Amino acid sequence: MMLKKITDSLKPVPLERLAPCGGECVDAAILILLTREVYDPKIVLTKRAEHLNSHSGEVAFPGGKW
Repeated sequence: MMLKKITDSLKPVPLERLAPCGGECVDAAILILLTREVYDPKIVLTKRAEHLNSHSGEVAFPGGKW
Protein backbone atom coordinates (compact mmCIF):
# COMPACT_ATOMS: atom_id res chain seq x y z
CA MET A 1 0.00 0.00 0.00
CA MET A 2 2.71 2.50 1.02
CA LEU A 3 4.94 1.57 -1.93
CA LYS A 4 2.02 2.07 -4.31
CA LYS A 5 1.37 5.52 -2.82
CA ILE A 6 5.02 6.44 -3.34
CA THR A 7 5.21 5.19 -6.91
CA ASP A 8 1.87 6.75 -7.81
CA SER A 9 3.06 10.13 -6.55
CA LEU A 10 6.26 10.13 -8.63
CA LYS A 11 5.81 12.25 -11.72
CA PRO A 12 8.27 13.15 -14.50
CA VAL A 13 10.25 16.29 -13.77
CA PRO A 14 9.41 19.10 -16.22
CA LEU A 15 12.35 19.75 -18.57
CA GLU A 16 12.64 23.39 -17.48
CA ARG A 17 13.50 22.20 -13.94
CA LEU A 18 16.39 19.92 -14.93
CA ALA A 19 19.08 22.67 -14.84
CA PRO A 20 18.22 25.05 -11.98
CA CYS A 21 21.72 26.58 -11.91
CA GLY A 22 21.57 28.19 -15.34
CA GLY A 23 23.53 25.58 -17.29
CA GLU A 24 26.76 25.89 -15.25
CA CYS A 25 26.23 22.65 -13.34
CA VAL A 26 28.24 19.44 -13.17
CA ASP A 27 26.39 16.48 -14.69
CA ALA A 28 25.48 14.15 -11.83
CA ALA A 29 22.68 11.87 -10.71
CA ILE A 30 21.48 9.81 -7.79
CA LEU A 31 19.52 6.59 -7.57
CA ILE A 32 16.62 6.35 -5.14
CA LEU A 33 16.24 2.61 -4.64
CA LEU A 34 13.13 1.41 -2.78
CA THR A 35 12.68 -2.11 -1.45
CA ARG A 36 9.53 -4.01 -2.32
CA GLU A 37 8.03 -4.32 1.17
CA VAL A 38 4.44 -3.25 0.61
CA TYR A 39 3.71 -1.84 4.07
CA ASP A 40 7.21 -0.75 5.10
CA PRO A 41 9.38 0.11 2.05
CA LYS A 42 12.99 1.08 2.74
CA ILE A 43 15.38 3.42 0.90
CA VAL A 44 18.78 1.90 0.12
CA LEU A 45 21.72 4.20 0.92
CA THR A 46 25.51 3.84 0.70
CA LYS A 47 28.32 4.88 3.02
CA ARG A 48 31.11 6.80 1.31
CA ALA A 49 34.64 5.43 1.78
CA GLU A 50 36.70 6.91 4.62
CA HIS A 51 39.69 7.68 2.35
CA LEU A 52 37.82 10.09 0.05
CA ASN A 53 38.78 13.77 0.12
CA SER A 54 35.19 14.99 -0.09
CA HIS A 55 32.35 13.87 2.19
CA SER A 56 34.30 10.84 3.46
CA GLY A 57 32.36 8.44 5.65
CA GLU A 58 29.00 10.10 4.96
CA VAL A 59 25.82 8.18 4.25
CA ALA A 60 24.45 9.10 0.82
CA PHE A 61 22.26 8.09 -2.09
CA PRO A 62 24.10 5.93 -4.65
CA GLY A 63 25.26 8.05 -7.58
CA GLY A 64 27.70 10.79 -8.44
CA LYS A 65 29.32 12.82 -11.18
CA TRP A 66 29.04 11.79 -14.80
